[in-house]
Amino acid sequence: MKKTMLFIWLFLFAATARADSIPLGQICQELKTGALPLAPGVATDLSKNLLDAQAAAYYTAFEPDSLQLSILCVLKAISIYLWDGGPTQITSEAEEPIVWLQSRIAVDTRVGVELDPTFINFGDVPVTTPEPATIILLGLASGYIVLASKRRGISNAL
Repeated sequence: MKKTMLFIWLFLFAATARADSIPLGQICQELKTGALPLAPGVATDLSKNLLDAQAAAYYTAFEPDSLQLSILCVLKAISIYLWDGGPTQITSEAEEPIVWLQSRIAVDTRVGVELDPTFINFGDVPVTTPEPATIILLGLASGYIVLASKRRGISNAL
């Protein structure tokens, strides 16, 4: 029983150990290389969010690139706010919510979507659109025709 509990404990907390292997200060420095400067304390907040997301996602323990890719995604989210007349720095979640949302997502490298102007490939997952059967559509159309003709018949009689 003790061995089982130890195994479960190690499995559950492996993600935390992986996320903590890169110091908070190093993540802050990487985030400060973004397209826009960060207001005081923002890099620390975003770094803490990244580490929390890594710790919460079980799969990050087995994906050594997840934290680095998550950092790159936050930098990409920062670049969204780069336009003429846009903000001069990243200041708060209220002003630049996409950056904070992205900092709370741990990237799963096992999942991917391939984009091309002519198609979108979601991998091996079948994408289906449930459509009503033809008989249901015919039944509804017939019912509508009957109701419409009865209504016309009643209005013509009046």
